Amino acid sequence: VLVRFSENGQQKGASREPVELATGSKKRVTVYARPRTGPQSLEVTFEDARDRVRAGPEQVSIQTVEKDDVIVGLVSMGGRGDPGMRPLTSATTRIAVIDAEELPEAWPAYDALDALVLRDPDTSKLGPARVAAIKAWVSAGGVLIVSAGEKWRAMDDPAFTEMLPVRLEGVRTVEAPTLPEPFGLYEGPVVMAVASPLRGASLVTGPGGEPLVSEARYGLGRVVFLAVDPGDLTSVSPEAKARLWRGVLLLPPEPIDDPNNPGGGYYGGYNTPSQFIQQELSRIALAETAKERD
Repeated sequence: VLVRFSENGQQKGASREPVELATGSKKRVTVYARPRTGPQSLEVTFEDARDRVRAGPEQVSIQTVEKDDVIVGLVSMGGRGDPGMRPLTSATTRIAVIDAEELPEAWPAYDALDALVLRDPDTSKLGPARVAAIKAWVSAGGVLIVSAGEKWRAMDDPAFTEMLPVRLEGVRTVEAPTLPEPFGLYEGPVVMAVASPLRGASLVTGPGGEPLVSEARYGLGRVVFLAVDPGDLTSVSPEAKARLWRGVLLLPPEPIDDPNNPGGGYYGGYNTPSQFIQQELSRIALAETAKERD
């Protein structure tokens, strides 16, 4: 498999990955390439040992991003509803929706992401190689966010759960209005993972002290666990869900809500995850109160 990089119509380099393929068979091949410049397109071909093209070329347009841009990978394995991440998209924040089978099996490839969100992950579908790659990436400084749901047993693999800040014990159905916002904005029952804290901190808790949003370090990285998948809050606005994601991802507040305040801290005057998330949840409550008054 040969990948050529082009910029302004001129070839700027190439990467080659050898592969053995029997006649009539199919195989997924992942090529990890690091171009020296910012290419505008890729040309992918499949060639034999004599450099004869057997398939392709396929043209793939790519878009470069600025160094300070934030790219969040979103993988929905069990979660079906809208997680509410679309409002996060801006000139500097991008949400990349990824199929589980497209996730790399080599950890350096995850460096293209600033954070990875796995909704209701299934370790049997991820496979040992991807789980190992994700663990190595997080250990090296990556940010992993995991949400649980009805199929919590699908992630109950020690090789994966050792990264989590909680111990999974099951699921139960609770009345959402008894939970803090934005979970409490949903009217009706919702599935919540039953978990006990292992390490780190419970940033948001339920009425009985059960962890709803937990965080812990794993190596040099950070792992966040959501006991309720925001996608299950079907009647809650994407904007309200996005405030939770903004706090979890430690994204700066929107400029309209975060006036310039020199010396006040980068994240709206707060420098710790728990303070910032609580700030975002408070803003949700204020926004909903304002709607009721209108």
